[in-house]
Amino acid sequence: YIQGLRKSAKRSMEELEGRQREARDLEMELRRVERQNTSLMHQHSELQRQHRELREAASRGLEELREVEMERERLTQRVAQAETEATILKVSHGVGRTHDALPVGQSG
Repeated sequence: YIQGLRKSAKRSMEELEGRQREARDLEMELRRVERQNTSLMHQHSELQRQHRELREAASRGLEELREVEMERERLTQRVAQAETEATILKVSHGVGRTHDALPVGQSG
């Protein structure tokens, strides 16, 4: 009878030690997962910050692009106006027409 109790107690002790090892392993795994989770939360926070900065930079870039396009349009209009004025001046000053014919030997 006592032999049976000793075997039973030994088995119970081995089971208990096994469960304690499992508990320690699970605790270590839990700590590892918590560290990983903390690291991922920091990475997520950093990515959100970078995303916000990129979105702001893209917004500024688009605004600058709009301003450049508007300036380019103004310059294109100024060039067209200058070309028109140059054409008007040429026509009004006779450039491009056969020169007013002066008699040979006379200068204007």
